Amino acid sequence: MIRTKTSAAVLSLVAVFACSSAAGTEPNDANTPLTFEISSTVLPAPPLRQTHEVQSPWNGTVTYAAGVLYNRSPYFPSHGGSNTYMFFRFVDRQDISKEQRRFLQTTGGGLKAAHTAGGRDYYTLPDFYTPPEDPNSPQFLLYAVSPDDAKKMAEAYLRYARDTFKEQVTPMQDEIKKLSERLAAEQQKLPEAIQAEEAGKKTFEDLQKHVPYRDDKQAFDAAAELDKMLNTAQVDIAGIRAKIEAIQGYQKPHQGDAILSPKLELMFIEEAVALQGAEARKRMATTLRKQADSYIDLKAAWQRAEAEKDRLTHDVSLLPGMIQQAQQKLSPEMEQEPNIRDNKVFIYHVF
Repeated sequence: MIRTKTSAAVLSLVAVFACSSAAGTEPNDANTPLTFEISSTVLPAPPLRQTHEVQSPWNGTVTYAAGVLYNRSPYFPSHGGSNTYMFFRFVDRQDISKEQRRFLQTTGGGLKAAHTAGGRDYYTLPDFYTPPEDPNSPQFLLYAVSPDDAKKMAEAYLRYARDTFKEQVTPMQDEIKKLSERLAAEQQKLPEAIQAEEAGKKTFEDLQKHVPYRDDKQAFDAAAELDKMLNTAQVDIAGIRAKIEAIQGYQKPHQGDAILSPKLELMFIEEAVALQGAEARKRMATTLRKQADSYIDLKAAWQRAEAEKDRLTHDVSLLPGMIQQAQQKLSPEMEQEPNIRDNKVFIYHVF
């Protein structure tokens, strides 16, 4: 039975969580102080049982309970929920007293075991306590061996829920941020890409007016043929220059020879003319080869710019929908953000 003490004094204690805050769609970390109110109501002690995993019994006494105002967020451990066991594993790692840790390990915190399987007890949270004066404010009860441990249990209850919530929503928020940043970056690049594509197209079309090529195949075929011509011209030039050097080598010792001198002079002139012709062919082949290269390179540059413009245009049209879908997925999760109503926890005596 629930009994009320005669003292009307009410104490309020504040515990501050050392977690950073966040705004907007960021999950609210436990940075808001919880208000702990010592209630004059005395609750009956829970029926304790020994957990399946621990052999030695716990002989201590449960003297307090933290009453946490009910929140329907699924991130809070709930009746029969699979996260109840993980919650008590989480509490076991918190800064609670040795006696409280022993109490949790040996009795499951005063929870009733829904069933046992695989050598493990699967718990439900205790029944609600509903204050008669406020029937619309049911409370979860978290039992403890001291007032300080009761407060830490409430803190852990909220922190566990918020950590679990954050693990769920942070990847969603990161994805929205990544998509939004990508959209902004590609929106900024798109005008430049459009200009680059237009400039590349104009430059290529201007070149087309001065070259005989109408497609890539003609340009590549011409480039291959011109390479052969350049190779031939270089070989011819080397041969002609060798002949000229040989002729010049004979001219000096036979300068006064009435027969050889005129013949050597004529040979020199013929080879000099041939050299000019070979060098002219090389220059023209080089010019035409550069034209073919320009056709190939400018068309490739234009096509790359066009592909980049098309990609950015596609992404800029697609990304807003992807962001909206991600936000729609995140929105119901944000509505279930775990918070303790009014940041208020009641501390009850248990007898």
